[in-house]
Amino acid sequence: MWSKVFFVCLLSALQQSSFGVDLKFRECSPRMPTAVSNWSSPYCVCNSTYCDDAPRISRPSGSFRSYVLISTSKDGLRFSTSTGSFRGSDAAPDIKPDASITVDPSMTYQDILGFGAAATDATGININSLPEAAQNEFIRSYFSEDGLEYTIIRVPMAGTDFSTRPYSYAMVENDTLLEYFALAEEDHRFKIPFIRRAMKLSRRPINLLASPWSPSPWMKARPTWTGSNTLKREYWHTWAFYFAKFFKEYQDQGLNFWALTPQNEPLNAFGALPINSMEWTVEDQRDWVVNFLVPVLKKTGFENINIILVDGMRHLVPEWPQIFMNDSSTRKQFAGTGVHWYLDHSYSVDRLDETHDLFPDKFIIYTESCPDYDADLGSWYRAEQFAVSIIDTLNHWVVGWLDWNMALDERGGPNWNGNFMGAGVIVNGSAGEFYKQPTFYTMGHFSKYVPPGSVRIGTSNEGPFEIKTVAFRRPDNSTAIVFLNTHDSERIISVSDITKGAIEFSIPETANKKSKCNSSGMVSWSERRTGLAPLRSLDLRHLAVAVTDHSSLLGLSNYKVTYKS
Repeated sequence: MWSKVFFVCLLSALQQSSFGVDLKFRECSPRMPTAVSNWSSPYCVCNSTYCDDAPRISRPSGSFRSYVLISTSKDGLRFSTSTGSFRGSDAAPDIKPDASITVDPSMTYQDILGFGAAATDATGININSLPEAAQNEFIRSYFSEDGLEYTIIRVPMAGTDFSTRPYSYAMVENDTLLEYFALAEEDHRFKIPFIRRAMKLSRRPINLLASPWSPSPWMKARPTWTGSNTLKREYWHTWAFYFAKFFKEYQDQGLNFWALTPQNEPLNAFGALPINSMEWTVEDQRDWVVNFLVPVLKKTGFENINIILVDGMRHLVPEWPQIFMNDSSTRKQFAGTGVHWYLDHSYSVDRLDETHDLFPDKFIIYTESCPDYDADLGSWYRAEQFAVSIIDTLNHWVVGWLDWNMALDERGGPNWNGNFMGAGVIVNGSAGEFYKQPTFYTMGHFSKYVPPGSVRIGTSNEGPFEIKTVAFRRPDNSTAIVFLNTHDSERIISVSDITKGAIEFSIPETANKKSKCNSSGMVSWSERRTGLAPLRSLDLRHLAVAVTDHSSLLGLSNYKVTYKS
């Protein structure tokens, strides 16, 4: 196993004439976990009077030869910034890399939709347990220009297991016309106010995605919230109308939805998992969507809401999309496929390629991803899990990636049936504090610096060691490159753009003073036409984003980093 994977650094560097960074942002207030393991990392403490920021990127009139570095590391750096300048030279230093990464902007792939998480009841309950000022800091951390700038919020239609009770919006038995349909207290207290505050704060548009877990037991073959169960066929129209009623209620609250999924994890109930669920065969769900849901949405004025298929684990693709979209008359009714990450270790990422190849005009988005519950805060292992999944799936046509709960309490809840999990933020309501986990920062290096409208571009790797890499052309015409070194020893990495040459650069002395990293490795980048930066050492097990010419470099590593001038 990984005997030396204790030390990790996540870095990002920006290098462009039109780019700058606000160096006045608030830094992390770190706290170490009480029980320390090989994967322990500090978490950042926020309260009513203080919370760290994610640095803004702006367009000052700086030197073309200057760059900014933004770093996050296992040993405590969180969006730490430093600056430096390139030195003029006609030749790059003599470096023999272990891996050479080449970026090809002429090869273009999918557009990025965005990143985000879910506004569950548990998230809202935990936010409301904080003082008002701390609540504001929480929402700023996820949605403001000083935060991660999430652009997708998944909204459960009624209750999930991350509620304090099972419930739906049709609790009156045999109300087939839904005359007593009503949003729940949880919507009015925990979901709607939170979403409004996020939208008001965000400079980027936020897309809402709706997903149901379970109808009321009276609509199901067996009168239970959980377990193996199906929707009674006599209620197929009622259940479609339920969706339209939900959208109308939220519309009346000023909230409109971008997309829906017909069912969260439609095969969960077959496995009798103890969460709110309802099972569908693919044929039944296709027939219900095509013959009931689509006509009802059209009749009620919600035909513009995108329908995302599957919303389950990777083993369901490409078979489910094939059955849903096997002819042109049904294919046009669907926008894309939603995937959950929980079985990715058992099913090849090639399934995403197969799905794209069959339906290249339909997007693929990861709609739920969640770390297991860990009694101790500060797990860097979870941060790397997220980074590996995001890079791998983006390289296989995925257009967005959603975390599950935005916030949970110190037990990993509340969860009405004890299915406790992890989250990017853990709330300690009694202390009036919340704690940003390492996964929060992993998500931010993507959501903040690979904005919606970015386009994935080509990359290739050469050399004895493979480095996971993904690159993007951003809407401002800059190029962001993300790479991850998963090896357990230092690696010299060369990065080049075929249109501009290679750039070799280093983190300047200011970063060396801030960093406590002490292993080596090399990320190199040189723009021979415009000069060279001092050499820069990065680390093993390292994730990075670089921007060429107009570029940004981000990095994540499972080892410490040594910066050499």
